[in-house]
Amino acid sequence: MENFFEKYLELSDKMTDTDTEKFRSELLEKIQSLEAKQNENVEKILGKLESLEKTTDVNNNSIELKKPENNFSGKGFILTHIFKNVSKIEENKNYDSDTEEYFNVPWKFSITKEDKRIGFLLFCEKPKISENWFIDTEYELKFRNPSGRSVEIRKFERRFENSVDGGWGSKECMEWDQLEKEFIFDDSLIVEVCVKIKKMEGTYQKTSKRCFSEPKFSDAVLISGDQKFYVPKLFLASQSTYFDALFHGQFQESKMTEITLTDIDSDDFQNFLELLHGESAIDEDTVEGILLLADMYDSKTATERCEDFLLNFSKKTMKKKLEMSTRYNLEKLKKNCMDSVKTVNDVKAVLFSDRLQIDPEIVAALLDKCLLINGAV
Repeated sequence: MENFFEKYLELSDKMTDTDTEKFRSELLEKIQSLEAKQNENVEKILGKLESLEKTTDVNNNSIELKKPENNFSGKGFILTHIFKNVSKIEENKNYDSDTEEYFNVPWKFSITKEDKRIGFLLFCEKPKISENWFIDTEYELKFRNPSGRSVEIRKFERRFENSVDGGWGSKECMEWDQLEKEFIFDDSLIVEVCVKIKKMEGTYQKTSKRCFSEPKFSDAVLISGDQKFYVPKLFLASQSTYFDALFHGQFQESKMTEITLTDIDSDDFQNFLELLHGESAIDEDTVEGILLLADMYDSKTATERCEDFLLNFSKKTMKKKLEMSTRYNLEKLKKNCMDSVKTVNDVKAVLFSDRLQIDPEIVAALLDKCLLINGAV
């Protein structure tokens, strides 16, 4: 797959009509293969959504909504990198992935070869500042085999914080001989790191613009972490189809006075509520966390305001915006990103680091645009 993309981009400005049709045919086969794998993942996600647990604590008239474990559609992300020329990897030397930003925090990982074993470290590259902050994480190291299936190798837990430098992982993830037999093909190794953020604190450098601790004008309490948010059901229901169904549907929740939102970051929820109440809560730090909740709770207003910020004010890279447009179904932003692609180098900047996570339709559109750029179609 790697060689196909590189060949496509290198030759796009030299193709005849016959060459173009041949590459289109090959591209279609590749995309169909990617879509087949993606459909498997979709089925798994749907299965998890259908198995959403609801447990009720009748003693205090509250309900807790639990999400399936290992669901990376929440506050989490996947880092992917293709390490080439594996046969030339030197002993006791770090080989890094690209640095990627998620929830305004930069992350990367590295692999090493030491004592005939492969080692791995995950790095949180948030600058060390005077204010205290921490990020509690769970993450899985996976390798892809030649058939394209991701195989879990190790699991880790780690608190990354202001006072601690360096990465965290293991020097002994797998014997190098086993790695070569099972996971290295075309002299390349595809590594995935699936990160779940359990809790973040002190990472947003902003003060709250509105307080939700006043019960006087509320008729429901939403609990995130150790923080209670007093909210009016009618207003929140008008802003979110999720909360409309929660408060006014035929569910036990509609009669509950307290609802615990499991695995929801309290800072993100504070920013989300501020935005719904008309405050200027969106900035480069907060936009992804708000957008995550806007998508999860199906809040059209919050989604549109986040998309407007990304379109007109954000300084995030085009690649990052394209990734967010795909994850959160932001069609205007996606079109804007695609229109911004002017050269083959622009295409390479998007595809060459983590294209294995990009929507196959976008991959096809970007590669097709190489031909348009060079007048081959």
